[in-house]
Amino acid sequence: MSLDQIITVQIDRTTTTPTAAGFGTPLIAGYFPTSITGARTQEYSSLAEMVTAGFKAGDPVYLAASAMLAQNPSPPTIKVGRRALAPQQVLEITPTDLDTGAGGADEGAVHKVTVTGYKDVAFASRGTAGNYVVDEVEYTAATSDTATLICDGLRTAFAALNAAAGQAGDWTDAGTATLTITANNTTMDGLLFGVTYTVSGAPRGVNDVTPDPGIATDLAAIALYDPDWYGLCIDSNSRLEIVAAAGWAESAKKQFVAQTQDPAVADLTNTADTDSVADDLEDLSRERTMLFFHQNSGEYICAAMLGRALPEDAGSITWAYKQLSGASSQSLTTTQQSNLEGKNVNFLTTLAGVAVTRYGTSMTGEYMDIIRGTDWLAARIQERVYALLIQNDKLPFTDAGIQAVRGEILAQLQQGIARDFIAPDPEPTCTVPRASAVSAADKGSRTLNDVTFRATLAGAIHKVAIEGELNL
Repeated sequence: MSLDQIITVQIDRTTTTPTAAGFGTPLIAGYFPTSITGARTQEYSSLAEMVTAGFKAGDPVYLAASAMLAQNPSPPTIKVGRRALAPQQVLEITPTDLDTGAGGADEGAVHKVTVTGYKDVAFASRGTAGNYVVDEVEYTAATSDTATLICDGLRTAFAALNAAAGQAGDWTDAGTATLTITANNTTMDGLLFGVTYTVSGAPRGVNDVTPDPGIATDLAAIALYDPDWYGLCIDSNSRLEIVAAAGWAESAKKQFVAQTQDPAVADLTNTADTDSVADDLEDLSRERTMLFFHQNSGEYICAAMLGRALPEDAGSITWAYKQLSGASSQSLTTTQQSNLEGKNVNFLTTLAGVAVTRYGTSMTGEYMDIIRGTDWLAARIQERVYALLIQNDKLPFTDAGIQAVRGEILAQLQQGIARDFIAPDPEPTCTVPRASAVSAADKGSRTLNDVTFRATLAGAIHKVAIEGELNL
């Protein structure tokens, strides 16, 4: 039963009433064998516990958990939610660094693709030595090479590598300007792998076009089994899965952090980008979703961000300028950074020698700490007023009873000041009606209406402008 049924709290920025106890608890939703657990959620406090349960170091869920627990501070416990509907991963690479004037490639450019994951027949026995592999192929472009010729060169290299390893491989897209890498779900349901693409050592984007197997259905089942968590990340971050998960998170009042490698997100301006996950999320105004552009899908920066932010008190930490252990800084041009900022997409980049997150916003431009702080404030007010109702044999519909409700609200607003979520000046206020002014209908239904409060957000400083003068 939700407290919404007896106590409603509406704050103008948003209406929010999540499970209060889980404000610092992250959940990784992932697909893994039911031999690990048949339950929809499981709680872990260490990577060693996960290994004992049956996870392997190469499992995407393990990698995400490792990113969470590597932060300082890190969550004391994390939850893993089991996806029952298996994704079938499909990634696309379209070669860049082409001489568009002549239609050919930059001569001598080395196009390298790295795939990290399990072999085609290894998922059921992923603990066997040699099953978890890193396949790396490269192709050195000639001046006359087109994107199609570069892809064919990479396809040939992959086919040779797979044949030598005894893997079947499937490169039926020969003769096209896009290299498609697809998981073989006939031998391993839900297989996920990490893919990176570089040109002469510089990272380039990868487009994840994995179909959505029904992530919203899985998330609903996970939350029904165990709603006591707040921050969400998923093991497979395709455009369709992110959009579906973001829609669910919006309705469930959770915070969702996702990541994408899609080159269009960084390379195109907000106006020109009409067909990417960033465009989708902006169009849908997903206020509770934070999107990162990160060129290495094997590094779960989404999990690292949750691991860094959630251990801190809600409202007390900005999600910008945070150092994330285990996540690599992205080499982005000024134009790419400007494009990402214009779309409210976050990234990790080196600023004055320190790799930090920028800018801690959701897809509407609202700051993630404001959303979480507002959720916390609404839930805690609910809890306080509910405690007032159950700790008293009767809360009378008198001025004294009404003032008791007001006192609990003001007490919670003071806690908001203590954690720098609410500004102390101007002082928060709460207005309640006199008992004599309450209508007979409200008294008859025992409903106290017209309770309002006003407070000012403390906000956070993200940029500083300084002017100075030096004189002899």
